[in-house]
Amino acid sequence: MSRSLKLLILTSVCLASSVKGEPIEVISLALPIRCELGVTCFVQNYVDHKDSDKARDYRCGGRTYHGHDGTDIRIPNLEIQNKGVEVLAAAPGRIVGVRDG
Repeated sequence: MSRSLKLLILTSVCLASSVKGEPIEVISLALPIRCELGVTCFVQNYVDHKDSDKARDYRCGGRTYHGHDGTDIRIPNLEIQNKGVEVLAAAPGRIVGVRDG
């Protein structure tokens, strides 16, 4: 398992365990596309963790932008995109919306 994926899982577990007043439920998330993180796909942007105009990712770096509330995963080129990349469910749930383009 890659270092980036381990950090993503650790961050998810830490966030899940920080909710007070409810029993801690261990969750397990996976990448939402079939790829190898750092090889055939990359994290483009992380969540903005700073409550100011200066955006900061979870490592106090700049791989985010002001107000960003998601994690953007990209593939390296159009050749891979044109072949198709399988989209996966990161966890059990229901699709409530989609966006294309």
